[in-house]
Amino acid sequence: MELGVTKGNVSVAIRRLEELGMVRRQYQPGDRRVFFSPNLDFWDIARHFLRRR
Repeated sequence: MELGVTKGNVSVAIRRLEELGMVRRQYQPGDRRVFFSPNLDFWDIARHFLRRR
């Protein structure tokens, strides 16, 4: 399946989501890839967002 989005655009978007505290990096033992999981804690996201303002 193709989404029509470049790797660069995805990289920038993921980095921004990390900065806002909306996603977290996760590593799997034995795997060199980086996985991301959503932050489901609304107040944690709000704190990250307000800290950056």
